[in-house]
Amino acid sequence: MFNLTPIFRRLVDYWRMETILLSLSRIEPQRDIVPKLVPLRVPTGWIVEWNLFYDFEPVRENGILQNTPQCNDSEYLLWLHNYIPDDKKGIWDEASIELGWYETTFRAVLFVAPKGKSEPENERRVPAAKIETTSVRKVQETIDNWLENWHKFLPRS
Repeated sequence: MFNLTPIFRRLVDYWRMETILLSLSRIEPQRDIVPKLVPLRVPTGWIVEWNLFYDFEPVRENGILQNTPQCNDSEYLLWLHNYIPDDKKGIWDEASIELGWYETTFRAVLFVAPKGKSEPENERRVPAAKIETTSVRKVQETIDNWLENWHKFLPRS
């Protein structure tokens, strides 16, 4: 005799899934509750360690910049660095990008660490470029440029 139980269970599971999907499609999404992250063109070979860089401009009230929820005096909004395998540390050039909100402005810094340096990690990092602005778009354009062209900021030997 043929056992219909597995087929019946699959039909019930399918019916439950259809019911859930139908009910979810009737819910109006609240797009303004959760802001989106700023889209960045992160190339292969880069690691995003931290990203709280949301896509909305700081608020001005009576000409004074206010702390917005994404900033809230946070010095740590974004941290990216290029991937270096353990056996290549000190052999390959290194780069990292850090972004923070400092009272009334975004500050982004590109750090580079040329290969072959023997100093401790933090002392090897050289601030190669920096931008301070209140414009999310300006920060986005600058970081995208740095991600693509960071090697051009290495000190020449």
